[in-house]
Amino acid sequence: MRATFLTMPRPGPKRHALYAILLLVAVAGIWYLRGVEEGQNHGQKDGRWNYYRPSVPLRDLIPATKPNSTSSRQPKMLILDGPYTPKLFAAQPELYTVAVQVEQGQTTDDFKKIKKSSPYAELLFFINSPSNDFFEIFRPENISDLRLMPKSAYTKEWNTFVPRDDAFHARLWAGSRMIGCLNLTIIRNTTEPPNIIPEDVYWLSVVRDLHFEYRALPFLNGGTLLGWRRECTVIPHTRDMDLATFEDEFPMALVDDSINMTGKPLQLARIIGWPGDSYEATFWAKTGRGKSFAIDMFTMYRDPKQRKCYTTLIISQSKSVHAKYREEYPWFEADFCTANLHGYVFHVPCDPDALLEADYGKDWTVDRPTKVYSYGHNVVPNDNFRINDSTFIRF
Repeated sequence: MRATFLTMPRPGPKRHALYAILLLVAVAGIWYLRGVEEGQNHGQKDGRWNYYRPSVPLRDLIPATKPNSTSSRQPKMLILDGPYTPKLFAAQPELYTVAVQVEQGQTTDDFKKIKKSSPYAELLFFINSPSNDFFEIFRPENISDLRLMPKSAYTKEWNTFVPRDDAFHARLWAGSRMIGCLNLTIIRNTTEPPNIIPEDVYWLSVVRDLHFEYRALPFLNGGTLLGWRRECTVIPHTRDMDLATFEDEFPMALVDDSINMTGKPLQLARIIGWPGDSYEATFWAKTGRGKSFAIDMFTMYRDPKQRKCYTTLIISQSKSVHAKYREEYPWFEADFCTANLHGYVFHVPCDPDALLEADYGKDWTVDRPTKVYSYGHNVVPNDNFRINDSTFIRF
């Protein structure tokens, strides 16, 4: 059988114009769907973003009040590295790095003797202070080199603290080296009552733990990083606390799960932007002392071409037009250290001074009241948008 081919007439000028219009409509449709994919329907999974969701509902992960101190009866061993199962741990201890609790009166020589007879791949030691929400871990040959691990990352099995999530625990352990703060004396000429006090750091730790549950690693950012590094505390005149998370692990599902949640001390207050564009979420924390404050969750983006990292900032130019800015930082990888902020462990960049200098200038150790502080050291224009553009600001 002979195949018959239909010959289409060559398109004229009108058809060329029609094809061009159809092509533009198709391209616009693709860009619209891409925008939906990157945020407006951001319950849909996308390989670029972290949509991991824990098995426990978010409502059950948020405490109603600050809990009392932990029980005095605690396990004496802490698993730090190794694929934990009870049988494997008992049969092949050489696969594991562990720490044993320091007993009162033990000396460096005692540590070395215990380590010498250990069957484990490596044996370290830990201090479990009831006033801290972390374990202090050290090697006997270098006691000053501390590592901090959050207690919330562990569960108890008999006489052992066991990682709750092996994969994410490895990330926490890799970034556990503690660095200190400067503890500078800051003179403030003000009698105004503080907006935020050290006790409020507890609620920041709750948001930190929620990130952990959603397999995201947040780190101190902005004024909260500045307060810790400069004076080992929170800045009393600041109006909020700041965390940032790199874009590829920002906990999108945490924000999704918070949208309709009510009746908890932490409430989702605001969402800005979409995952690929200026994304930021804010929780409102009720402290129980008659005051509330905001906890901002920033996305830290990477710009490989310029070798910069950046968060985003929105500044109103008028009632309808708002300007988008980038707050730029030196390029750094997701390699973190830990910090002790009033007995709570948080991750921080291992070179915090580089970020603080970018944010606040070379004189970042000088205090500037929040009400007169203005952005500018690392802020560059990023775009404009109108308030009704794709509901860019929600809630």
